[in-house]
Amino acid sequence: MGDGTSPIAGDLRAVVKRELDESIENERWAPIGESSDEHPSSVDEKSRLRELEEEQQRLNNSLLSLTTHFAQVQFRLKQVAQADDRDRDKLLKELQEFAFKGCADVEEVKRQRKTRESADGESEEVLKAQKERQMQLIEQLREQLADLEKFAYETGEGGIPSNELIAKQKAVLDKLHERMQLNLQLDKMSHSDLQKQLVNPMKAKEQLVEQLQTQIVDLERFVNFLQVETPERVPTSIASVPVARPKRNPVLNLVGCGSRRFERNELKNTIRGNHYG
Repeated sequence: MGDGTSPIAGDLRAVVKRELDESIENERWAPIGESSDEHPSSVDEKSRLRELEEEQQRLNNSLLSLTTHFAQVQFRLKQVAQADDRDRDKLLKELQEFAFKGCADVEEVKRQRKTRESADGESEEVLKAQKERQMQLIEQLREQLADLEKFAYETGEGGIPSNELIAKQKAVLDKLHERMQLNLQLDKMSHSDLQKQLVNPMKAKEQLVEQLQTQIVDLERFVNFLQVETPERVPTSIASVPVARPKRNPVLNLVGCGSRRFERNELKNTIRGNHYG
């Protein structure tokens, strides 16, 4: 050992030097000007956390769909138990169809929407099939919502179902349309236009009624004024003066100048002889 080092120490030094070189080569250096605080391990943790959150959301949606489906089955079973014999077979058939239909997957609706938005180069047939599937899922969700609202309403835990409320509102609108001759286009008119169509005719009728009431009050006041406040008028013509019957004078009656009508003279036979008088 002329250099003062043992062969074992030389081997150890060589091994350490080789491991340092390998670690330097494998380490990823950040570009110039970029922060190197975030390591690949932290990036993986964030992506993993995001995947776990999405998975939890999918599990929650699946649990909600399953619970909703089970509640609908319970509701339909209750309807079957309370139905008459003539309606029981029909309800049982509907229950069977509903039970084999399966649960509606909300995540599938989202996936169909994303696929439709990102599918630029796909054929029209594929897009049409995706759209039909999406509409089927939406219709299935609407049916489940209607059943749940009806079940909650019948058990006293909710208000009137939205489909029944909409039907009543439509009946009222149809009656208003018939009586007021409204031209309503619900799918094209805005909220303000609908309000104008409904409110303006009512306001015009209210104004007309107020005007008529004011005119009636004015006429009543005028009649009262003529009957109470105005003095009796002086007659302006001879025809309007009342004619008084003349009184009889008793003196004239004694001398034969009464008011009797003159009678013609006739030949009379008396003791004195015949004469006219």
